[in-house]
Amino acid sequence: MQKTAAIYIHVPFCQSKCHYCSFVSLSGVEQPRMEKYLFQVKGELERYAELFADYQIVSIYFGGGTPSLLPSRAIPTLLTEVRKRFLLTEDCEITSEANPDSFTLALAENWAQAGVNRVSLGCQAMQDSLLRILGRRHTAEQAIQAIDTARHAGIHRINLDLIYGIPTQTILQWKESLHGLLDHGVEHLSAYALSIEQGTPMEALVQEGKLPHPDEDFVADCYEMIQSTVASYGLQAYEI
Repeated sequence: MQKTAAIYIHVPFCQSKCHYCSFVSLSGVEQPRMEKYLFQVKGELERYAELFADYQIVSIYFGGGTPSLLPSRAIPTLLTEVRKRFLLTEDCEITSEANPDSFTLALAENWAQAGVNRVSLGCQAMQDSLLRILGRRHTAEQAIQAIDTARHAGIHRINLDLIYGIPTQTILQWKESLHGLLDHGVEHLSAYALSIEQGTPMEALVQEGKLPHPDEDFVADCYEMIQSTVASYGLQAYEI
């Protein structure tokens, strides 16, 4: 039986850090530094190629950070390197994360032509007031536009990220976010309970009493709403 593997490529660059984020990412990075990083990624792909010579690659995932901040040719160039050194299955799923404010039609078309067949959009909420609390740069309207942008570019596998348990969030707002985005016919939803991570601006705001700590009962109510809501859209809930 053919052995299979997946490739994850991390893009540690953001326009600015979200208030809740503790991931490895840098903000305000100029293009020359991005180019140096991409050069190192190519070298790492080359080093691992021999180890995975007997494997078929079933999935490639560009995560972050914000892959949509990279120069438009970056992901196509990296995919060329991957195809040169690894054996991809015919139906290999190639995903890239994107933020709505940096996901343009030109970029989406560039990705689609290079083989990206799935996009994961960091929407997080459908209320601009909550997006500001999270430190997101985009609006709810831009999140909807990003879904349409992906489809216009020919990328029809779309995942949406949503966060619940946001300070000041109400159960009605959570319901509006779920339905407001799922009504657009996306086929996958990643829903995350907000965690207050050490050293983040969100932690400081909670400790200073400027924002309430997420309520555990409220978080549980939001989780239960996910289960009942996604089923009505034909989605099957699962956890990893």
